[in-house]
Amino acid sequence: MEDLMTRTKTGGILAAVVILAVLVLPAYMFALLSAGLLLVAAWEWAGLANVTKMYGKAIYVGIMFLVFAFSSSMLPAYVALIIGILWWLMAIWLVGRYPKTFAGLDGVITRLLIGAIVLTTCWIGLNIIRSAPYGLALIFYFLLLVWITDIAAYFIGSRYGTTKLLPEVSPNKTRQGVYGGVFAALIYAAIFTPILTQGNWFLMMILAFITILASVLGDLFESMLKRLQGVKDSGNILPGHGGLLDRIDGLLAAAPVFALGIVLLQLN
Repeated sequence: MEDLMTRTKTGGILAAVVILAVLVLPAYMFALLSAGLLLVAAWEWAGLANVTKMYGKAIYVGIMFLVFAFSSSMLPAYVALIIGILWWLMAIWLVGRYPKTFAGLDGVITRLLIGAIVLTTCWIGLNIIRSAPYGLALIFYFLLLVWITDIAAYFIGSRYGTTKLLPEVSPNKTRQGVYGGVFAALIYAAIFTPILTQGNWFLMMILAFITILASVLGDLFESMLKRLQGVKDSGNILPGHGGLLDRIDGLLAAAPVFALGIVLLQLN
């Protein structure tokens, strides 16, 4: 019970900070804040890639800073998003066949390169969403979509979960929890999508559904990395939650998917 209270308190504070930042900060400041958070996640990702020395993690964070800084000049945003989505399609196979795919993820450089793709395309995706027309409403819609999926899956799985989803990947996740999280997020989407779009309702609901599934995949992939590394959490900076990466894993996969969908729907 104490652990649940700690988890709830930390999650509430983190959500309040993010919501306040989204409301108050202009788009360019949001870009800087999101970059800072993802650089913290890059530090934790380096640990999951078996980089044990602090200077090694610092070098990786520095490289990721440069990648963020020059990403807009290296590739058009939509190309970067497509690369990110192609990676996540491959991740479905890696997660679904784990631990048979262990060998393909065993190298430090391999995991660091995956992290570079995942973190960069997440950052690009978040800022495409925030910078779009009605970007403030879109980013709230998107964040709540991912958060509701995660929160509902946790509580429904804790209460009603009986069938393990992928025990080799994530021992605590159940099918009932995932189904409940997806269903809860779809109810939210069905209520707020018509208000947000005033048209393209059906296509936006399809995008919401794919985004929800992507957030589940992001969660599972990060869980797989933790199994590979033999750790329970990616870090310990968030009491009751572990590391920052543990809280944004769903966003990593969902952001490029939702952002590309917005581009294709010409909402930006």
